[in-house]
Amino acid sequence: KSIRLVDGSIRYADTVARHATTVAVEDVSFTWAGLSDAMSAAGVIKWREREADIAVALADPASLIAGGKSDLRARIKGELLNLSASGVVDGEGRLEGKASAGGASLRETLRWLGLELPSGRSLAAFALQSPLIVDKGSVSLNEVQLSLDGNEAEGSLTVELDRARPKVSGTLAAD
Repeated sequence: KSIRLVDGSIRYADTVARHATTVAVEDVSFTWAGLSDAMSAAGVIKWREREADIAVALADPASLIAGGKSDLRARIKGELLNLSASGVVDGEGRLEGKASAGGASLRETLRWLGLELPSGRSLAAFALQSPLIVDKGSVSLNEVQLSLDGNEAEGSLTVELDRARPKVSGTLAAD
């Protein structure tokens, strides 16, 4: 069974964090045949005035709904960000897996994600690969391989998102 959404919107509100966002749905199809089947969604969305192709697949959504775990694959391909992630997600929203991301301008990508950054020429082209853990309020990237402005680095990073202003900490080694 499938549902197709065209020219609509999805609003997400987190009452605990007092945060809400709206995603414009250009054309997205959701497919889920039954409780014992995988679920997927794919199509085109627009968020903060930027369009992106998305694809998400859950291997066992019934287990996830019941508080268990499911394999997850997700991809976002847009003008500012290309992101793919895969791993195991649980009923609490914790994801353990791996991710890769890249784009032409980290500065513009971070602005699109809602971070206020001053103008500048640095923080341009970037590529990142790492095992990751996404938990309530934080993202941990262990064994990160980062290319930024033509410079290569490796190490670990943690981004704390459960505060008014995100906090990035970690250690990177570079030549």
